[in-house]
Amino acid sequence: MLAVGLWLAVMGGLAAPAAAIRTQAATAPQGRAAVDAPPTPTPRKPRTRPRRVIGCHPAGASYRLAGSRARRVVALTFDDGPGPYTPRVLAILRRFRVHATFFVIGRQVRGYEGLLRRELAEGNAIGDHTFTHANVSGGGVRQMLSTQGAIRRATGYTPCLFRAPYGAVSGTLIRQARSLGMNTIQWSVDPRDWSRPGTGAVYSRIVSATRPGAIILMHDAGGPRGQTVAALPRVIATLRARGYRFATLPQLLGLAPRYAT
Repeated sequence: MLAVGLWLAVMGGLAAPAAAIRTQAATAPQGRAAVDAPPTPTPRKPRTRPRRVIGCHPAGASYRLAGSRARRVVALTFDDGPGPYTPRVLAILRRFRVHATFFVIGRQVRGYEGLLRRELAEGNAIGDHTFTHANVSGGGVRQMLSTQGAIRRATGYTPCLFRAPYGAVSGTLIRQARSLGMNTIQWSVDPRDWSRPGTGAVYSRIVSATRPGAIILMHDAGGPRGQTVAALPRVIATLRARGYRFATLPQLLGLAPRYAT
């Protein structure tokens, strides 16, 4: 019996190291590839580029003088550009983080293509203001089409807004503009800045007449516009202090944007 006990003790002592060796072998990395394998990288989410706006869809009434009075939102608009004062207007808008709408004369696009692209890139909207600033109350299809084409060639953007020079509109003109995919938009606040009444007059005429939904007319070209440029920062600051927010005309009027496909 003593011999049997000694034999079992010896065999048990040999079995334990063997079991440990087998356990280590099972848990050890298999080969060099397992030791050097890099961690699995986390997949990156693809970057999405913002969709490019190429126009807007006309909707609602074909002729508008103002937006809804239900909200304290107004639209700044600038006629007769682009021109030498347009960069100064854009700089002010950018400084105040405000967007506006520019009604463009078609024959002035050449040489200012980059400026129009900048207007759009900075979040502003562009409208059609005829090709030569003519009185088109009797009909102006050619003037409107020529300007649409000039803007589209320069920017890839086709406007859905039309403003008649001198405020000279007619039922015929409004129907023609709508047939070309444009709402006719005039204004509810006119400081007559084109007459150069003085910076103070431009400012006071705008802030005293502005109401919710107002469409404010100003000019960034067509003559010396230093008074308009000088009044603009005070106009924005005062209206903002009175609780007004600013929008482009498509935003104010609820016109859906058109995107590049």
